[in-house]
Order: sequence, then C-alpha cells, then structure tokens
Amino acid sequence: MPRQVGVSGKPLGRLTIECDELCLFVNSKKNDVYIWLAIDRNSPEIVGCFIGDRTRKLAR
Repeated sequence: MPRQVGVSGKPLGRLTIECDELCLFVNSKKNDVYIWLAIDRNSPEIVGCFIGDRTRKLAR
C-alpha cells in the first residue's frame, strides 16, 4: 500500500537545520538501530530522515 506525505509550500531562502538521533534496541542491546532526523530550525518540520547504524559514512 503506497503512502504519501503532504508537503507544504515554503518561501525560498536559507534553510537552517538541526540533526538529532534516536537509538532503538531491537531484541537486544547488541542490535541497535539509529533514527536520524533533520529538523528545520525555524519551524517544527522534519525535512529529512534516515534509519541505519551510527557510522560516520551513513551519518553524512
């Protein structure tokens, strides 16, 4: 079942984002998963997300 997300229009300009992470343990502490969020600092909108591990390569 496809899912869609509505995107609101915003004025063009400089975008300032904050990145935050959340760690989840799946079945045990050895199997950790990170959720990375990119949040627009000037509004409560999430502008990007990534689910994976905590390596430097994936954080970029």
